[in-house]
Amino acid sequence: MSNPKTSKILFLKRSICKNGGLEKATKTLFQAFSNRGCDIHLASLKDASYPSVINHKLLTPSNLLKYKKIYSFDKECQKLIKAHHFDTIFGVEQTSKQTHYRAGNGCHKSYLQLRKKTEGSLKGLSFKLNPLHNLLLKIEKNAFESPELKCLFTNSYMVKNQILENYNVKESKIHVIHNGVEWKKFNKPFIAPPPYQELNINPNVSKLLFIGHNYQRKGLDYLLQALANIDTPFHLSVVGRDKNISYYKKLCSKLKLLDKVTFFGDQLNTIPFYQCADIVVIPSIYDPFANVTVEALAMGCFVISSKTNGGHEILTKNTGIIIDNLNNKEEWVEILKLTLKNTYNRLSIRNSIEHLDYQKQLDKLVTKTLA
Repeated sequence: MSNPKTSKILFLKRSICKNGGLEKATKTLFQAFSNRGCDIHLASLKDASYPSVINHKLLTPSNLLKYKKIYSFDKECQKLIKAHHFDTIFGVEQTSKQTHYRAGNGCHKSYLQLRKKTEGSLKGLSFKLNPLHNLLLKIEKNAFESPELKCLFTNSYMVKNQILENYNVKESKIHVIHNGVEWKKFNKPFIAPPPYQELNINPNVSKLLFIGHNYQRKGLDYLLQALANIDTPFHLSVVGRDKNISYYKKLCSKLKLLDKVTFFGDQLNTIPFYQCADIVVIPSIYDPFANVTVEALAMGCFVISSKTNGGHEILTKNTGIIIDNLNNKEEWVEILKLTLKNTYNRLSIRNSIEHLDYQKQLDKLVTKTLA
């Protein structure tokens, strides 16, 4: 094993913002390597409040179109790598050259393939003509097939298999580490009384929860269409932002679901919604591993997940159920009827993922990187 005290690590992360789950995870990652005695460097576009252990290299201007941002950042990173020596180059966002890469965004090629299936061949044709998608596919291929790449981390076997199917990568390079959750952090809210009154949620009906930004990609359409066929009393809380939220409200009206669905919008604190929920539904068209999966389980909620959410891999028959085909309305209705009539052992569900404590999963990644 290399001596971590002399390890000089460059992290490549294009977009930086002060808030957000990915930013929080990235800061934690930096700190974990710093705790092992590593010399931490960061290349990014935007400045932010990062730990003092970071030697921050601010690269190309951020006031560019997304295509230009991604293209320019990738080129600037390659120049930086050539000009300076680093023991480890760790990529966490689309960049074409690094020694270690965490493919947290999954496999873009597979994502486009799945969208083509759900949105039609015309949409698939538009992907081929879209310069942004072409750029991401080029960078992805370079990243995965780069001879300099020593270690490729994925957060699900689903993504690992997609990479092996689409790219020329040695399987021995790929290491699956499922997303972790701050398991102990959820203990206090888990035992606290649910804030039904504060959120205006009826505690006497089955309570479902959907959390996610970009409702179309997260599959909210499928869920609403299926719920229109359910007679059992229920309430669905929808948490997250979407620029077309008015469309979904109109859809609820059309499906006669207005009195059963509440749109709460973007929420900094989602824990109260988990507290009030019985069932969390994750019908993602594509999610490498939705963090909602582990958060829901940590709060004792039963989970309904699409097969195209890598998080489905941690579910058992006692903690969740998997929808094989999002387009199969009969399957949807059958699963919803089954889950809504059952009761669940919340403590047992919570305890099922204690082994996925965030720090344990993080330690696996750091240890493997420094090996």
